[in-house]
Amino acid sequence: MSATPVLFVHGAGRAGRAAWPAQHGLERGRTCVWLPRVAPGDPPDRMVGLASRLLDRPAHVVAHSYGGLTAMLLAERHPGLVRSLTLVEPAALAVCPDAPHTRAHVDALRPVLARAGDHATSDRELSRLFAAAMGRPAPDVPDDVLAALVGELRATTPPWSVPVDASVVSRTPTLVVLGDLDTMYGEVSEVLAAHGADRVVLDGAGHRPHDDERFDEVLRGFWRVVDG
Repeated sequence: MSATPVLFVHGAGRAGRAAWPAQHGLERGRTCVWLPRVAPGDPPDRMVGLASRLLDRPAHVVAHSYGGLTAMLLAERHPGLVRSLTLVEPAALAVCPDAPHTRAHVDALRPVLARAGDHATSDRELSRLFAAAMGRPAPDVPDDVLAALVGELRATTPPWSVPVDASVVSRTPTLVVLGDLDTMYGEVSEVLAAHGADRVVLDGAGHRPHDDERFDEVLRGFWRVVDG
């Protein structure tokens, strides 16, 4: 029997194969499908539609951050296509709206994103407001690069407003991989763990633990258990 294929779903930022540079070696052992960007902001419904068309048999689904919404919705709507879920720092914030890190994040970003559709707010100003809400400096990039970045931001549906069903992980073998437990992603993982998901924390790996050299070993171990 051939190895179970893998669908990779990117988060914000890099898309498709470019979002998973440390996982390219997995192509030597199995079919890897790198879900591309379908439109600015990666609308989850459209991403799910594309994923369901690209898969012709059950696959392991690996998703990062905002892409975790697509992965969970895919498992809910097309359970026969999802052999397992690996959710890397999943931004499924709707499952824990009152958790402290999640609430603080939403409270900081909600007024910023409320201005995203107002083009009287310039790209530079929206970028500054977004960076301040995230607690980091605004990017010092040329106007054309900034326009592309802010265009994605303006088109993105806030993750806390995307309804996902945490119980989907009770019906699908699920692993949550974190770089730090004491974050809003850790709060999401608490809810998913209560529904049966397994968790691994790669301490010090930050928000992209799939770039860490330990990640692929964890991933392969999880797949061996799922595939028996």
